[in-house]
Amino acid sequence: LAQAVLVEAASCVCARKTPTPLWKWPMAFRGCSPALLAATLAAALRASLADVLRHGDSVYLASPRSGHRITVQPNGGVHAKWNHTETWERLTLEREAGEGEVLNGDYVLFRAWTGRPLTVESNTSVHAHWNHSGHWQKFWVELKPRTEDPAPVTDGSTIFLRSHIYTQLEADAPDSPGKVQARWDHYGEWQELRIEKSAPAVAGTQPT
Repeated sequence: LAQAVLVEAASCVCARKTPTPLWKWPMAFRGCSPALLAATLAAALRASLADVLRHGDSVYLASPRSGHRITVQPNGGVHAKWNHTETWERLTLEREAGEGEVLNGDYVLFRAWTGRPLTVESNTSVHAHWNHSGHWQKFWVELKPRTEDPAPVTDGSTIFLRSHIYTQLEADAPDSPGKVQARWDHYGEWQELRIEKSAPAVAGTQPT
């Protein structure tokens, strides 16, 4: 991540249209102001690190098509009927591998404000009834556009979440408004989710 940010920043400072490979940096730096270069590199690195999502971050999952966010109710029911950004919409992002940045291809789970994670059942339904952290609660994160590179997942990224039954999570699809489910092995508009960083959830707080 740091290398990619530095390469991009150096390219911008040197007024180049495309990133310069790391091995060509000495040539790329010709004509650059050292002070401006250093300041730009530092600012770019700080901004990039702030946007990268990490284990333990609080996030929202929204349908880019409708703007509705996945909501977990006190009884464990899950829907995407609202565009709220309150406690019921906040989810704690947890990497299977533990501490660190969330990368494309990681296995993650999303723990609701109730302490119970999103679960996909074999019938494709989604709920947050159980305090389990097993196979049914884990999702494989894939960035859009799809790539095999382990790129970092950042605030505002569009992602696909592949369940243990090899189908993608979907929210508020046109044929089932407000419903959250995992019906098909598709990578279309209905399966796209936008992941947004939020303030930490507060257990027991009701939405307003």
